[in-house]
Order: sequence, then C-alpha cells, then structure tokens
Amino acid sequence: MEQTLNNNRQRRVLLVDDDRDVLALIKEILEIGGFSVATAGEGGAAAKLHAQLGGVDLLITDIEIPDWTGFELADALSAKQSNLPVLFLTRGLPAEDTGASLPQRHILQKPFTARTLLASVDQMLSTN
Repeated sequence: MEQTLNNNRQRRVLLVDDDRDVLALIKEILEIGGFSVATAGEGGAAAKLHAQLGGVDLLITDIEIPDWTGFELADALSAKQSNLPVLFLTRGLPAEDTGASLPQRHILQKPFTARTLLASVDQMLSTN
C-alpha cells in the first residue's frame, strides 16, 4: 500500500457529486489513497475548477449532477484536456449509449467499497 500511496502523491483528481456526504466520503478515501482531490457539487463549478487547476489526472463524476449531466461535463473537459480519463459513478446504468464505453471512460456502480474505488482509479490511471 505504501508504494501505491507514493505513486499517487502527484495525481490530481477532480471529484464531482451533488450529495455532500458522498462527496466527503469519496474525497476522504481518495486522500487516504494518496491523491490530491478537488471537489465540486455541480458541472459549472467543476468546469471552472478544472480551468483554475490547469487540468487534472482523473475526473470522477456522478452521472446525475445539477446543471449538466456527468457525460456533458466529461465531454466539455475532454475538449479542453484530451485523453482525460473519466470514472462515472451511478446508482443505475443509463439506458442509452452515452460514450461511457470509450477507452478512457468507465462506470462504477454505487454502492461500492473503498477498495473497489481505489482499484478502479488505479486501473484507470495506469492505462493513461
């Protein structure tokens, strides 16, 4: 675990979820995993934060967020930062094809364990 923590110290994650409790819990898990985490509760705020940060190593976003969908947010940020890996969080899989099957985009079903979250994040970052 120490090796993983050391590898993640420079990794920046933008985390977006409108549920403050979920946002705080996931942020804590990621920080324990050694990541630097910036958070936002809606798409517009996340886009501004992404611009202020000058990009991130990974976007983690709930699919259903205020003002934009997670897919719209991912598309907007990917237009500014090519090859941005995106991990979508959802309680239910969307019925329509949303582009989440693209190589840099994955879906993680809620609820999930801390171990599953960190494994998904590590896998996405190792392929990027």
